Amino acid sequence: MGQDRRKLLEAFISTDSQGELLGCWATSYEFNPDFFQGDLLYSLFDISDGQLSRIMLEAKLRDLAYPVTVMIDAENYIHQPTSMQIALHASQTDKGSILHAKVFILIYELGIRLLVGSSNLTRQGYRENLEVATIIDLNNEHQEYGHLIRTALEEAPKRLSNWWHGEIDKLNDKALTLVDDKSSEKRQQTEWFVWSDSNERLLKRFISSWPQGAQINKIEIVSPFWSEHNTSSPPTLLIDGLAKRAKFKSPTQLTLYSSADINSERETSYHIPDSYRPIAEYHNHIDVLVAAVSKDVSKEEVNINDYSAQRSLHAKIVLIEGPDYALIYIGSANFTNRGWGCLSFVEANIEAGVILLRAGRKKHDLRALIPRVESIVSLHEAGLLPIKEKSEEESKKPWPDFIRHLELSKYAGNEDMQHQLLVTLKTKSKISQWDIVLLSDSHSIIANSSLKFSNDSGLHCPLPENQFNQILQDMAVMIEWSPLDGSEVLQREFPVNVSKDVREALPFRELEELLNERYLLAYYQGKISYEELIAVSRDQIEYAATSQLEKEIGVVDTEFIQSYQIREFVESLDGIRNDLKMATESAERMRRAVNGDFSPPTLAKMIYDKAIEGKRTATAAAFQIGELLLLVEELKDFKKYPLWKHHQLLAKERLIEYLRMLGTAFPDEIHQNEPLMKYLRAFKIPFQVLR
Repeated sequence: MGQDRRKLLEAFISTDSQGELLGCWATSYEFNPDFFQGDLLYSLFDISDGQLSRIMLEAKLRDLAYPVTVMIDAENYIHQPTSMQIALHASQTDKGSILHAKVFILIYELGIRLLVGSSNLTRQGYRENLEVATIIDLNNEHQEYGHLIRTALEEAPKRLSNWWHGEIDKLNDKALTLVDDKSSEKRQQTEWFVWSDSNERLLKRFISSWPQGAQINKIEIVSPFWSEHNTSSPPTLLIDGLAKRAKFKSPTQLTLYSSADINSERETSYHIPDSYRPIAEYHNHIDVLVAAVSKDVSKEEVNINDYSAQRSLHAKIVLIEGPDYALIYIGSANFTNRGWGCLSFVEANIEAGVILLRAGRKKHDLRALIPRVESIVSLHEAGLLPIKEKSEEESKKPWPDFIRHLELSKYAGNEDMQHQLLVTLKTKSKISQWDIVLLSDSHSIIANSSLKFSNDSGLHCPLPENQFNQILQDMAVMIEWSPLDGSEVLQREFPVNVSKDVREALPFRELEELLNERYLLAYYQGKISYEELIAVSRDQIEYAATSQLEKEIGVVDTEFIQSYQIREFVESLDGIRNDLKMATESAERMRRAVNGDFSPPTLAKMIYDKAIEGKRTATAAAFQIGELLLLVEELKDFKKYPLWKHHQLLAKERLIEYLRMLGTAFPDEIHQNEPLMKYLRAFKIPFQVLR
């Protein structure tokens, strides 16, 4: 856990010591799906923006053991990301407050990285605003802050219950196992991860963290938004609460950091409510100053001379200093009634942050987080121009909060329909009538309030193939509902996620168009890397004959030379065997190697297609698929993971199906070839399958 002024996106750069990324989840008030799916995830997976970047990203996402999951306040739902590998959960609290926490947790094989601060998942939050964040690592080298990550993980399901889902739970359980393995022994606690809401209000938690009887010399508050001041507003309640625990130096300096406007006459207007002026009168031992946070980006931060750019204040910090201690809050909470939970009759937001207590020389380190200022004056002399906080002052858009979750999943109840829309409802919802319809066709009703839901509070709605494909394309549906008061019918787009079994079963169409047998064999032979395998395409590759890639795999088109292809195939068998053995390191690698985009069944499909196209004899194709079946059969010795047998059986079924299809397409060449049939029967394939 360190302090610096680097770009926040650099926090997503992985290191070898973390191991392979398993999955991640995040919360945000505002969410821009285009920025997230492009800019942020490109940084996470180290993908350069280019012609094949989207395909590279999709391949990386498909390789994760768990989906990337984002939980947002429904007020700011725009649309679902286009990748089905990203799960988006939009909802609202039951009591009218908002999800305002900004948390990002990355779970790796060997560690965890936690980011918590003020940044929404938007371009402004990660590239343009002045933000603050705490980055906490847990791995073999850094184990001292495991208790912070544990609190974040353990309390998340309760705080985020309206957003939480089974797949997030599995990832969270995996992360908690890592915390148990990596965390160091408990020590005197001087850092706290803090979830706050109406049940545990931030103001009370922060005040209780100040050492009993310790002196306070200075209080500094950084916030882009402020509630109107009165005897029950954040500044007064903070000062009064601290007065019961602390000794105030007389006078104690209170500095309010805000954004500001400067007019043509160089007069500064600070973005703080005018009602703040009487603070010093309420507390005669307090001197109140206001500071305008600098909008300029310093050349030291970008290392460019004559650099000219400005950014908006969005950081949220409260710092208390005394001669012996310093206490700081860094997080998502604006210094408002809802953010800090100041009023018992007003619901508090769901917020997240860290509280750090430092003593001795270490307490001076916290001052580095206070932003640079352009001007600082006494509150009595300042011109004030308040900025209303959207989340507190504006009415919310209608949202169908009686629906908790929508998911495309497999359906086993009808041979003609293989998929369903699983509708998870809130059992206590009071809505008279509702319909779920396609975005593109409001007359295509998928489900409505007349249907009975099962014991899991869900509706299982079988989907014809055309409806399934349309929802898969839109990644959303339209909800139409009527409130109990009989007022006008309301409409809102609602995101649809895709279950793990459907994601794994659906082909990666973009990659299928690029891949061919030649490149896949080159990958298994170790001639090209995983990234090169994704990037190569005869239509898109622009390498000259002298390029390194073509030097490795050759420039001669050998597609119609069967003997050459069979030789290349045989030479790749050891590589396939090694790839399968290496997959025993983790359950997800196992799935990818045995049944993923680059696996024996994928290669078998290419071989079958060559036979159908007349570019390979059926006998040669059957021999190749038989050899792949033999390699998969060898996997029976790997019993470390319970799912190993499942993936092995699935791969065998797919390979046997390609053999059956060859027998159907070429009955004479397959069934009349006694040596080939004897060879295939050695795999104990039922005779009727081969027929």
